[in-house]
Amino acid sequence: MTTEQLSEAERAARVPGIEFVDGTDGTRRAKPIGTGLEVWELMRIWWACEENMEEVTVGWTLERSQVEAALSYYGLFTEEIDWHLAECERAYDEAEANGLTWNAPSSSEAHQRR
Repeated sequence: MTTEQLSEAERAARVPGIEFVDGTDGTRRAKPIGTGLEVWELMRIWWACEENMEEVTVGWTLERSQVEAALSYYGLFTEEIDWHLAECERAYDEAEANGLTWNAPSSSEAHQRR
């Protein structure tokens, strides 16, 4: 990912309201401050809610500023977030191939809405 060229501090400075946390796979992930959601997860929600700010903020108990931070981060670091979305999709496909099912929309379904 080309975003690795910028430090977390530089990326956070470009998008106020973003912090970084350890992902379950050991990578560092961007997330809006005050949420338990990483940016890639919030983008899936955004597309699943058909980019309806009220549905996202009320339905997910988020502040508008948190959603806006995620949208801004995605706009600047699309490649990074798309990589996480693709990894999520790969994990879903692998789980389904092993007989597990999911109720959440797949990344590709949500991503196609944009």
